[in-house]
Amino acid sequence: MRLDRMRRAGDRARVLCAQPAPPPASGLGWWWDASVGRFDATSGGSSVDADGAAIASWADKINGTRVTQATEANRPTFDAIAREVAGAASTGVNTWFDVPSSVQFNRRACTVVIVGRPASLRAGASAGGTTFTNRILMNTTAGTPYNLYFDGPNAAPVGRVTVFDGAAAKTWTAATLRTSPNLIVLRGSAASSALTLNGTAATVSAPGTGTVTVNGFLGSPSATAAFQGGVRDILIYPSRNLSDAEVAALLPWAGHPQNAAMAGQEVYEGDSITQGLGATVNRGWTRRLVRPATLRRRDTAQSGIYLSTLVSQAASRVDPLLVSGEANKLYVFAGTNDIALGGATAAATYSSLTTYTTARQSAGWTVVWITPLPRGADDSATQTAIKDYRDLMLAGAAGAGVSVVDAWNIWGLNGNNSSPDFYDQTHPNDSGYAKIALLVGNT
Repeated sequence: MRLDRMRRAGDRARVLCAQPAPPPASGLGWWWDASVGRFDATSGGSSVDADGAAIASWADKINGTRVTQATEANRPTFDAIAREVAGAASTGVNTWFDVPSSVQFNRRACTVVIVGRPASLRAGASAGGTTFTNRILMNTTAGTPYNLYFDGPNAAPVGRVTVFDGAAAKTWTAATLRTSPNLIVLRGSAASSALTLNGTAATVSAPGTGTVTVNGFLGSPSATAAFQGGVRDILIYPSRNLSDAEVAALLPWAGHPQNAAMAGQEVYEGDSITQGLGATVNRGWTRRLVRPATLRRRDTAQSGIYLSTLVSQAASRVDPLLVSGEANKLYVFAGTNDIALGGATAAATYSSLTTYTTARQSAGWTVVWITPLPRGADDSATQTAIKDYRDLMLAGAAGAGVSVVDAWNIWGLNGNNSSPDFYDQTHPNDSGYAKIALLVGNT
């Protein structure tokens, strides 16, 4: 009797711990999985495991086909926190993989599956513009190009997938884009191309004919098709359409929160303390925030920017990101550049902050202030002015109708910033960013 009860308990435990079914194996030609197959050389080499480290080649786990990048400056990197292969961390830098000519699929009998984030929801990256951006798959055959973009052009915090097949660009948008993961499924048949984004499908018209030879992944040598997002999986079924039921079954495998309503969005505005600088680019505190997958997030911070500049740019910089009918929260972590680099007083900088805040609240944002960090490399007058600015924020937050996160108080420093949590007395390192994220996450 006791043994029988133990067996039943074990059966229940196995049910509770059951893992989602993996993608169908039948017809699967290639599967690049970011958790494996990352190497520091185009052939052979050692595994790339460090966060932010460059990837020279990425091997698929079906037959070991490697996509490669021989030039160090153009290599995608490993995002160890999100467990993704990531594109360039900033505009003006192109990263991509070259793909061997053996990677092909039939336009009218194929399935391409992608799991990841576009640049608009990846901290430290930029997205949008007037042209196509964030190219995931590239084929440049004359007359019949075939490209797939995630979140472009003019990226916004809604789902956007664009397929450029021959002369026709087919773009589909839906307000279902999530922080991560997002599941894109493209199926080409004789009658139509079907795009499915996070479980919602749209038919976008008949595809071209013939075979696509993929010659690039995750970006392009072209500046107009850079990729700054992150990808967890790329699967190609070269001659097979997955059924609707098979596509639906991919949602739990991808980790997508099925049937969950969007919980709104958070936008993080600021300077290099948020975006990063040098060794800290795209390694900041926003990447370490623990947030539900139903929350959209975007990091619009820019290294070196003044708060006074944000005041003049906000109407075109962040206000277009507002999503009607959802909670829109805006974190503002800026002002020290105005003081340390621009010579502004604490009072003038605080005035810029309140001007910025009032306008954003009128636009529909819920604003959260984050107090500045000490800057140990500056003179004593600058250090005092930054602390005075922080004190004005604490005293004025209630009257301004905002919440305030006192990042300064994490270390309790008064300008003498020699904490081991900073790599240059101004910018936090990994441990410093983790403390900021913990504080923001608990506020």
